[in-house]
Amino acid sequence: MKKTNNLKVMPQDKWYAFVLAVIFLLMLGCNFLTKYITDDFRYMFSFADWSRMEHLSQIIPSMAAHAKSMNGRLTAHSLVQVSMLFPAWAFDIVNAFMCVWLVWWIERLTRQEQKANPLLAAAVFCGIWVFLPAFGQVMLWQDGAINYLWSVCFALPLLYLTARACLYDTLPRTACGKLGMLVLSYIAGSYLESTSLAVIVCMVLFLAVRRFYLKKPVSRWLFAALVIAAIGYVGIYLAPGQWQNKSSGLSLTSLINNMVAAVNMYRQFGALAVVFAVLMVVCLTERADTTRILLAGILACGSLAANFIHIAAAAYPERGAVAAVILLLTADAILLQLTLSNIRFRVLGISLMVVMLLVSVPALFSGTRTIAVTYLRMQSNERYIYQCREQGILDVEIAQFHTDTKYSAADGLKYIDTEDPTSWPNDSMAKYYEVNSIIGK
Repeated sequence: MKKTNNLKVMPQDKWYAFVLAVIFLLMLGCNFLTKYITDDFRYMFSFADWSRMEHLSQIIPSMAAHAKSMNGRLTAHSLVQVSMLFPAWAFDIVNAFMCVWLVWWIERLTRQEQKANPLLAAAVFCGIWVFLPAFGQVMLWQDGAINYLWSVCFALPLLYLTARACLYDTLPRTACGKLGMLVLSYIAGSYLESTSLAVIVCMVLFLAVRRFYLKKPVSRWLFAALVIAAIGYVGIYLAPGQWQNKSSGLSLTSLINNMVAAVNMYRQFGALAVVFAVLMVVCLTERADTTRILLAGILACGSLAANFIHIAAAAYPERGAVAAVILLLTADAILLQLTLSNIRFRVLGISLMVVMLLVSVPALFSGTRTIAVTYLRMQSNERYIYQCREQGILDVEIAQFHTDTKYSAADGLKYIDTEDPTSWPNDSMAKYYEVNSIIGK
C-alpha cells in the first residue's frame, strides 16, 4: 500500500520539476537574447568618478553619489552595479533562476499541507507572461530585472514568513532564522518604492489580524521585522535625488491625473481582479478556510497599495506595476487552490488554469519572436560599432529601431538618442564601446 502511494506522488513531483525546468530554460533563452540597453551602460561606471566598475570597493562611493543625483533605491542599484562586475551570461543564469524562484514562491504561498501543483505553477507563469505590463523591462532588462523582478522575489519570502508566523504560529525557531528574517525585512523594505510599501502594508495587516482578530500576542521579532522594513523604506526617501527625480508636486490637478493613471494601469490587468472577486465570492459562500481567505485578502490589499502609491509619484511607468500584478496574481492563486480543494468547484478551478494556459500560447510565440528580433537588431548595431572602431572611425552612427510588443526589453525604453550624442544613454554607450560618440539615425 505504501508503495502504491509513492507511485501516485512521484509523477506529480516529476511534473512539477519538469514545469519549473521548462520555465527556467525558456527564461534563460530570453535572457541570453537580451543585450545591455540604456541604464545598463550607465551602471557599468561609478557615479562618483565615471570609472569602470571593477571592484566591490567602488560600490559605496558610487551609491553615495547616486543618492545625491539619482534616487534612494540604493539596495537595488548596489546589486545592479555588483552584477556589472561579472560577465553578462552570469546575470542571465541568475535572472532565469529568479524567474523560477518567483513562480515557486507564488505557488508555495498557495499551499498549506497540499502537494506542489504543477498545473497551478504553469498557470502562474502564464499569468505573469500575459498580464505583467512591460514584461521585457521587468523580467529581462538587467537594470530593470534587478530593480523590479527581484523586488518581488525578496518580498514574497518575507510575506510568507510573516503570514506563517501570524496566521499559523510558525515563527523561525533558531536565532539564525530570526536574524535572517530581520535582514530580509530590511532588504524588502528598502528595495523599491511600490513593492516595499506593499510589503509594509501587508505586514501591518498580518500583525493586526493576529492581534485583533485571532486575539493572539504579537512576537517582538515580528514587530522588529516590521520596524526594520519601515526604516529601510524611509531610507529610500532620505536621498536628495529621490525628491528631485521621483516625487511629484502635490497639486490637486496632479493628484487627479495620477489617480486616473493608476486606475488605468490597474485596468491593464483587471482580469486578475475579476477572477479574484469571483473566487472570493465562491470561497466565502462555501465557507472555505478563513485563514487562507484572509491571506488572499491581505495580499490583494498590498496589490492596491503598490498601485496607488503612484498617485504621489512624478510618473507611473508600466514596470512599476510589478508588485501590483504579482500580489494580485498570488491572491488569485491562493483562492484558486481553495476551489481545487472543494469537490463542487474543482472543475471551475481546473478550467481557469487550462484557459490561462491556452490564452498564453499566442503571447508566448509573439513574445519570443519579438525578443529574438530585438536581439538581431541590437547585435547588428553592436557589430557595426566594433567594425567602425577597428577602422579608426570613432564617431559612429547606428540605426534606431522600434519594437511591437511588451516582451522586448527595448519596448518603451530609449535605445539611442538621434539628436545629441552627448545625452543619455549615448554618452555611456560610447564610453562602454570605447568610441568618441554614438548617435542614432
